Parts: sequence; C-alpha cells; structure tokens
Amino acid sequence: MDAALSNPLHYLNCIAVDLNVSSGGVVFHEYFVPVDRLQDFASKPAEILCRHKVNALNISIRHAMPDPDTLLNWAPVETCAFVLYHKQRTRENAKHRVAVWTRELIDSALAVGGTYYLPYQPYATPEQFHKAYPKAVRLFELKKRLDPDFRFTNALWDKYYRPWLAEPEAHDRRAISSFRAPTLSSILIVSPRQERSRVSRVRPEKNECSALQGTTTENGRPC
Repeated sequence: MDAALSNPLHYLNCIAVDLNVSSGGVVFHEYFVPVDRLQDFASKPAEILCRHKVNALNISIRHAMPDPDTLLNWAPVETCAFVLYHKQRTRENAKHRVAVWTRELIDSALAVGGTYYLPYQPYATPEQFHKAYPKAVRLFELKKRLDPDFRFTNALWDKYYRPWLAEPEAHDRRAISSFRAPTLSSILIVSPRQERSRVSRVRPEKNECSALQGTTTENGRPC
C-alpha cells in the first residue's frame, strides 16, 4: 500500500473516494456540455468557484462521443466533459456550502443544453435532475415494474425516485403508453464510460483566474 501511495496519481485516486476522514478529502465533479457550446460554458466554472472560494485543485477538459440509447445518458450528443477536483471537509456546514455552488454549476451546464454526472453527491434538485435526464421517468416506470416493492435502493433512488413513486401524477406519464421492452444498454442506470480523450488539463496558478481555473486568495489558498 505504501508503494502505491508513493505514486501521486494512485494517492489522488485513493483519497478522492474517501470523505469519511475527519479532515475531508479530494472529490470530483463532472459537467458535460455539447461541443458547440463549449465557449459559452467555459468561463462559468471559474466565476462560480472564485465567488464561493472553492478550494479547487484542477479542471480537466475531456471529450466524449454521444450515447443516444441509455436512459440516463450524460452524453446524448458529442460532449466536452469538465472534470473538477476540489478539497472538501465533512462537516455539515461544509457540505451545505458545496451543495450551493454545485447547484449553480449544474444550472450553468443546463443553460447550454448540458448535463452533470450522477454518481457523486446528490446535490441536484429534483427539477435539475429531470431537466438534465428527461428520460428518467421511463427508467422509473421500468423500475416500478421490475421492483414493485422498492427493495433495491441507494441515495440516488431515495432522492429522486421515491418522491416520484409517492406522487407519479406530478410527473410526465407519457412513458407508460410508449413503453417497449428495453435493450440491455437501455436499462443501465448510468451510461458506461466511453473512451474519452483528454483535450487539455488546467492547473490553478497563483494570482491567476482564467476561464477554466480558479484563483489563489490573498493567503495563498487556491479557490
């Protein structure tokens, strides 16, 4: 284990998934925008992260080909993915602050026809979730048929599926009449990750705030 952690990339991967330590850890978000709206979105992360003084470490921009079939497809068209690494503590007030700017980033992605990646902290509102993933109702209908007693669950299902299950009439029910037997790819909860080529990698520089990175505050702490 010590040998593995001597490699910075291995170490980053280890701490990126562990938010149970008292001091927090490094986590990451992903926001996806159509390639033809890249410039419209590019300046938004820097503005939001700087305003909220986020301890951002890095933003990578990657490329993904479209996945038109999966019900929860984060890349319905050819897409650029903004992958954000940041430090986060585990206190409740810290989580609340992260939730605020996360929802702002999601709104910015939605405004240009983009989406966000689901398997992280579920801070998106139900409205944001359904706008980013309009075919989710079809998946919910499928789950209701295959798991009528709601025996299989997780944080994502609890936040977005459970309220729909309680009040389905408040959502679009057109999926019922158009229901077809799903293919294997269409019942995947989250799209399999396509091979993504890295377009660029941006690291924050002291006293600089570019369209794709955060700044350093007066005390030298990256925002």
